[in-house]
Amino acid sequence: EIRVEVKPNGVSSESITASLKSIEGVTHVEKTGGDNELSFVVYASPGVDLREPVFRTAVKNNWVLLDMHRSGTSLESVFQKLTRSQ
Repeated sequence: EIRVEVKPNGVSSESITASLKSIEGVTHVEKTGGDNELSFVVYASPGVDLREPVFRTAVKNNWVLLDMHRSGTSLESVFQKLTRSQ
């Protein structure tokens, strides 16, 4: 999953959601907040890296991309949780 924050420049959150959903490999888009700056969580099919297609979609639609980062559980954090509980 990727967390994205955009300045929409007059574009509705519904339109941004639809554009993000149209990206190949996207399984679900969730708006998580914002007024002047909109935040979304974009979920992908396993093994799909959405960073470049999300960036290209933002450029194509003239959104100002304020933040984009992967989130979720990393392999390292899973390992740390497993080794702490033993």
